[in-house]
Amino acid sequence: MNAYHSVSVVIPCFNDASTLPTIISVLNQSVIGQVVIVDDGSNPPLPHSLTSLHPHLTLIRHPQNLGKSLALKTGLAAAKCPIILFLDSDLLGLTSSHIKLLTQPVIRKQCNMLIGEVTGLLPIFQLTGYSIAYSGLRCFNKTLSPIVRKSLNHVGYINGFLVEAQMNSLLFGHYKICGTRLAGLSQSYKISKFGIKGLINDLKIMYKIGTYLGWFRHLSQLRFSRQLITRH
Repeated sequence: MNAYHSVSVVIPCFNDASTLPTIISVLNQSVIGQVVIVDDGSNPPLPHSLTSLHPHLTLIRHPQNLGKSLALKTGLAAAKCPIILFLDSDLLGLTSSHIKLLTQPVIRKQCNMLIGEVTGLLPIFQLTGYSIAYSGLRCFNKTLSPIVRKSLNHVGYINGFLVEAQMNSLLFGHYKICGTRLAGLSQSYKISKFGIKGLINDLKIMYKIGTYLGWFRHLSQLRFSRQLITRH
């Protein structure tokens, strides 16, 4: 049986409908076992026609925007396969090769979780380790689900953009984590959408991660994450 049949892909989405057909097409090419899209209160709602783009696609709707954390929690609860892959909905340039890089080490039991780093970002994000430490592209064995779910139970900033920081706190140093650089893959970061104002927003998020974690733990996560790419 194709190894990708054992993978459930969970995609939280809030107003990023334009990129989803291309992402689903790539998942089709990779013969992914299940796709779960969580529409987190998009306006307008994601079209039901998306379900026709993959034979095993489930579209779940939140009646209002609840935040990324709860969207991931909803998707994780619906995932049926033994391997889970979290993807962001605004990826640009995703290919079947990227899916292979993200999933194979976990399928082969080389690590408990693999984190993918997109490359189409400003150098500061890669040099600091930010682009991998707080990446939303994460593949893991379902046996980790209780730990991952615990990281999704928090409220406040967590529901907005600190999901990965909380996840790292529970996983780094306790489980075998791998990293991979995904050449040619980029993402619609705020700077690309809003220019200098977007860059300022991204820097504010970096600052809030530091104040949430505490700067020592924040720097430790960045250092740990940079080493994932170096070792790879």
